[in-house]
Amino acid sequence: MNRIILCFLLLGFAFMVSFSTSDSTAYFHQYQSGIRQLKSEQNQLLNQIKLGCNSPLEIENLRKNLYSLRIKFKYLDFWLRYLEPNAYKQINGVLPVEWETEVFEKFEKPYKRPGSGWYLAAEYLQEEKPQQDSLYALINTAQQALTVYESDSIQTQVNDPSVFYFCNRLFLLNLASIYTTGFECPDTSMLIHELRNMLQGVQNIYKVYNQTYPNSALTKDYLNLYDQALAFLQKQPDSSMFAFNHFLFIRDFVNPLFRLNQGLIRT
Repeated sequence: MNRIILCFLLLGFAFMVSFSTSDSTAYFHQYQSGIRQLKSEQNQLLNQIKLGCNSPLEIENLRKNLYSLRIKFKYLDFWLRYLEPNAYKQINGVLPVEWETEVFEKFEKPYKRPGSGWYLAAEYLQEEKPQQDSLYALINTAQQALTVYESDSIQTQVNDPSVFYFCNRLFLLNLASIYTTGFECPDTSMLIHELRNMLQGVQNIYKVYNQTYPNSALTKDYLNLYDQALAFLQKQPDSSMFAFNHFLFIRDFVNPLFRLNQGLIRT
């Protein structure tokens, strides 16, 4: 009888440990699985490019798949832009950067850092005759840059709750500047759709983070206001970014959310 009781106790303890481990790593696994999925779908896009981009149908399919990839990437943007901004530029860089400081000009001619990533690939697909090799290079550089986010040093930061709040601060700042202005959106008519998907993805990040780190969780006030911001966005027209009321969105939602996040950082 004692042996049976001991077995049940051990089984119960194993179940508790298993549950605790799963719960304590849910947030980290959310990040890891997102990176893996993005790499897998980006690799499929590379294989698609290898098959050709000559006919109008092939180009249109590439555009659709690239856009689908951008939507999934926006879900991860919350982490990636903060954790490694240089690698981020290789994945979603808007324009090549030209260095023209006096220090460099004394020793070498100004040069341009080669552009790469999905934004430039989407722009390139708008050209009359996109070349297969050039398009492949833009995406392949982004694929290589994505591996940076699997390094131990980066993943260690993901597990730090304080880093979550710094990621969130940058996310909120970009809501007022980059994400709502069309700066990184090749087709501005899709900006509101991308923005909705991004906010919904971040909402899921919030949920899993709070479950994983209840002692440093986002407050109900913050989450309620974020829900209101998402509801406001759902009511905005899809057709044009110019119909989107940036002023009200920033005044009523982004600024208050930023203040709440700053208060949580200080505590």
